[in-house]
Amino acid sequence: MFLKTNLVFNKRRIASPVLCDIPEYIHICHRNDPKVAECIKDSIEFLRPQLAKGLDEIESPGIDPFVLERVTIFESPGSKGLFAYLQNMEVQGAGNFKITKLKLDVEGMTYRLGIHIPLLYVTGSYNVSLNVVQNSIKEYGDFHANISDIDGQGVLQGALEGNHLIMKSFQFKINVGDFDVDLGNLFESNPVIRQMANDILLNNKAEIMRISLPIIERKISEHVLDISNRITRNLDYNEVFPA
Repeated sequence: MFLKTNLVFNKRRIASPVLCDIPEYIHICHRNDPKVAECIKDSIEFLRPQLAKGLDEIESPGIDPFVLERVTIFESPGSKGLFAYLQNMEVQGAGNFKITKLKLDVEGMTYRLGIHIPLLYVTGSYNVSLNVVQNSIKEYGDFHANISDIDGQGVLQGALEGNHLIMKSFQFKINVGDFDVDLGNLFESNPVIRQMANDILLNNKAEIMRISLPIIERKISEHVLDISNRITRNLDYNEVFPA
């Protein structure tokens, strides 16, 4: 039986054998429309402000900001060298995403999309260990980072369960134009070691991205799946996406 959405603001009612309430932020797109991809893209853009701040009526948290628990940014081979990770991070700017590409297989319920995010601003805390000669030095503190020109490509796979579209998986990969990390007072009492640690981070951006991007991609995938299913689980597929 189709569950009626429990919304607390404007609704519009669709006539069908089972009445349901369609929230105003959901656009009706016809799957046989030659411009259906454009319709869905416009619908996502219309929904973007609500995605950023969150949708209380479906208990969906906002994507701007979102939280990352821990990301390793550098790990030297073996027991010597630099080990650094970031934790308790708040990421701002994801709500400014733009859909750059959308292709869909209507019958297969496969949605291929590209997104662009101009800038992410990240704050949190760092933990750095530096092993040099016979000494092990550890530092803790706060940091901020800028990540710019983020381009992502994803494949969202759905399936019908009853009358409801359920998103089963979201495979997502991102490329980053550049990033800067400011570790604040890292090794402030020892300028030589401070410079050494900063040089290691600066000269190993590719390695930092190789280590950290899979964690960020996984977190974004989890967010997209969770929010998508919170939106679609109480909506009749044939009413919001008719032929």
